[in-house]
Amino acid sequence: PNTVDTVIAILAALRADLIVSPLPLHWRQKNVLDALNSIGAKGLIAADRIETRDVGTAARDVAAELFSLRFVFGLGKDIPDGLIELGPMLA
Repeated sequence: PNTVDTVIAILAALRADLIVSPLPLHWRQKNVLDALNSIGAKGLIAADRIETRDVGTAARDVAAELFSLRFVFGLGKDIPDGLIELGPMLA
């Protein structure tokens, strides 16, 4: 989502010479899985939730199905188990 944490995470990834590819927020798990698989993604950053949708848990489930995904980071206050919390690093 459009938050300060998201902008900082994207700028940090670009500074680390990573390729950033934002995905549409309305995509469901299958769409995200197909997109990440087609680009050969190694990492994923997700918010804990967007309104009523639990995006963090969906990101964890995508990582469980996509074995090439090495890093799954979470932004927010209610990060599910299995995600690496980025909040302390951004602070």
